[in-house]
Order: sequence, then structure tokens, then C-alpha cells
Amino acid sequence: MKMKCQQVLKYALTSLLVFGAQTSIAQVTPTVAGCSAKDFVLGGESNQINTSGSQYSPKCLKVRVGSSVTIQASTHHPLFAMPNIGNVENPFASNALFVSPQTRRLIMPGLYGYFCDAHGDAEGDGMAGAIWVVE
Repeated sequence: MKMKCQQVLKYALTSLLVFGAQTSIAQVTPTVAGCSAKDFVLGGESNQINTSGSQYSPKCLKVRVGSSVTIQASTHHPLFAMPNIGNVENPFASNALFVSPQTRRLIMPGLYGYFCDAHGDAEGDGMAGAIWVVE
């Protein structure tokens, strides 16, 4: 489990190094939570990620810097952030699980993973998703 997460992070960092410092994360997108570049749904200024059974909808969301995103969470679907990718801190990171909806205004380009602690894991298996923030 830990090994798979490390492989995803290694891929992200390697991709950024291979493509050079001038390449932004918007141009190089590793697969996170099963979301590859073609899977991301374009969002607007204000976005909602809902739970449906043991899935997030949308699972893969792409938004512009400055957009806000609310991820549903509850005691049945406690929300937790995946590890940071690169040097960009996951805005949903916390020392505790979230059991109520969480809203963040996303001000840094990056790729942010999240998962339900009861039905998924930090490697993106099960109930997990990703938010891709671009300029």
C-alpha cells in the first residue's frame, strides 16, 4: 500500500524533473486515484464533489486557480487528504479526519488527492478522487 503511493509520487516528481522546471503541473499529470488527464471533468468557480454509494462524483475534477471546491464528508464517509505531490501542500490536509463537508479555495496549481478513510486508501484504491488545479 505504502509502496504504491511512493511510486505515484516518484512518477510525479520524475515527470516534473524530466520535463524541466518551466513545465507546470498543468502540463504533466500523473495518475492519481485512477484519474489520468483524460478523466478530469472541467469544473467552474464553485464546485461540489458528492458521495454516491461508495464513490465520489465527480471523481476527477479539473478547476482553475481561485476556484472553490466542497468535498462531501460524514461519519459514514470520513474524508482524508492524500500525501502532497511535489512541493505543493494538499489544501485538504489535516491531522484529523473530516466528518463534515469541507470547502477550500484552491489558490495553488497542483494535483490533490483525497479519499474516504472507511472505503478507500491513500494509494487511491476504493473510494478516492483527485482535483487538478491549473492556471
